[in-house]
Amino acid sequence: MSAASRRKPRALIGFAEAVAAPETAFSLLDAGFDVVAFARSRRTAALSRCKAVRLVDVPSPARDRLGTVTAVTSLVDEVEPDVLLPLDDAALWACDSGGDRVRGLVCGPAGAQVELALDKRVQLEAAAAAGFEVVPTRALRSIDEVIRDEPPDFPVLIKGALALFERGDGLGTAPVSICGDAGELTAAGNLYEQDEPLLLQPFVHGRVEGLFGLALDGEVQRASAHTRLRGVGAKGSTSACAPLPVDPALLEAAARMLRAARWNGLYMFEMLRARDGRALFLELNGRAWGSMALARRMGFEYPAWAAIQKIEPTFTPPEPPPRDAVTCRHLGREVLHLLWLLRGADSAALSDLQSRRRGLREVLRVGRADRWYNLRRGSGRLFLYDSVNTVRSGLRSRVRAR
Repeated sequence: MSAASRRKPRALIGFAEAVAAPETAFSLLDAGFDVVAFARSRRTAALSRCKAVRLVDVPSPARDRLGTVTAVTSLVDEVEPDVLLPLDDAALWACDSGGDRVRGLVCGPAGAQVELALDKRVQLEAAAAAGFEVVPTRALRSIDEVIRDEPPDFPVLIKGALALFERGDGLGTAPVSICGDAGELTAAGNLYEQDEPLLLQPFVHGRVEGLFGLALDGEVQRASAHTRLRGVGAKGSTSACAPLPVDPALLEAAARMLRAARWNGLYMFEMLRARDGRALFLELNGRAWGSMALARRMGFEYPAWAAIQKIEPTFTPPEPPPRDAVTCRHLGREVLHLLWLLRGADSAALSDLQSRRRGLREVLRVGRADRWYNLRRGSGRLFLYDSVNTVRSGLRSRVRAR
């Protein structure tokens, strides 16, 4: 059946293992879309517990990046989607590599905009030009460059200059390392590939904030903000978050950066609110974000809005009516956060780690305003599977890292 002859529009999303996948699918289903998702392995994707979504396996880009592109392109020809929503950086790369037919369906960045989304060096330059305060950053050609040079002023943070880099036939991602002294820096050197481009920054204590929204041809359509309350480690993913008022100065800088890039689709600016009150630019994400649950609980149906706007460019997302603030929590990640607290800090830079007693009290307390990622009527099996699988995967990752 062709796209033109269907009653319901069809959305293709991926990868189905992304944290944002269930909430993105819920948003699209509620807006009347048929939803098909591509997965590295449907057996490990929480969306496999959602009967309304069809899952299709494709080769993992970590092992066969060209095979991923070929499979996604073939899937587009097979299911004839009206829109295509990347849910993680690998999907964003694969969709942009699929040629004009695939690229033209993407609800999001394309071409040079994808380079901006995936290259942190390009982002930092664009952010500084737009008026953001940027953390002083040194670009490295490899980890050896900093290990053999004069020791930096500790503590420092090391992360990949690229969201994805080519490794053999696949795509790799660089870990984030926080180093409090020379010994920790030397140990971190074993985590990185030779000739892997990296960024070296001072480690700044503070709280991560996000500025989220939708843009069309560089013009901001909607914006919202939240703060991270807890996460899986000092450098891990958010486990609990709460809404914030949008900071006008940050939105103005974001609008300048998006306008310069003529950005289309979803955007997520990750900021660090330092202890002295400064808001420091960290990175720009050009696809659905993990904490989509909170945006949706506050009335911002970003995935559906992006898909509708791709089909109907004149569509203007409505302003959600005011709602009481909620705290949105991911059950599996909350468990991992608690385990991280119990294990204790793994870097001298984290000596002021939150007390175990306070952390335990915060995680175990469930208030009236608390809401849960991926939980709604009829999604109980998905919610439980995702929670258990998140803990299992987190523990396996910890064992492999030892």
